[in-house]
Amino acid sequence: MKSIYAIVLAAGKASRMGESKVILPIGNKLVIQHCIDNLINAGINNIILVINDNGKDIVKAAGAPSVAVVINNKKDSDMAESVRTGMRLIKNNKASVLISLADQPLIKSKTIKKIINTSFLMPEKIIIPVYKNKKGHPTLFPITLLKKIKQLNSLRDIILIGKENICYLDVEDKGIILDMDTPDDYNNILRIYEEYHPSS
Repeated sequence: MKSIYAIVLAAGKASRMGESKVILPIGNKLVIQHCIDNLINAGINNIILVINDNGKDIVKAAGAPSVAVVINNKKDSDMAESVRTGMRLIKNNKASVLISLADQPLIKSKTIKKIINTSFLMPEKIIIPVYKNKKGHPTLFPITLLKKIKQLNSLRDIILIGKENICYLDVEDKGIILDMDTPDDYNNILRIYEEYHPSS
């Protein structure tokens, strides 16, 4: 059985939030803890956390000693550079790689499992989850395709050149389209979380 890796992208500056968004609290955990735990509970053992050179607080907040950490120290770099940085730790040429955003704490572990199981059935496919006709994250790539990020500018470019190999996977999980760029986004996620976890 092929290996599944997850690269968690947490190197952004969070300029619109005004503070480090991934260490904000949701219930009895921080945002980054929700994201890491959701991956672990889905059965992913190979998790790579990409931070910037000011991200020591994120590593401490994640609180998961099994997670590998790598620093994207290129200032003002984009998501693609963080993916390239994370891929340096992946030596398995038959792996699939889940690209996960560190500001999406409401994604269900069963959704991640569904993405993984679909990739086992269709190992050459890019798996993109879809909720009510809206594409979301995390997206799973065969490493043979993801390696093209070394020459291309973005993940979108990989998806464009690999469009014949895309599987759009319908999921019942609004969390895949909910991220946190602004205080309003955070408050919305808090509100949704409290609806399902009123006692936490």
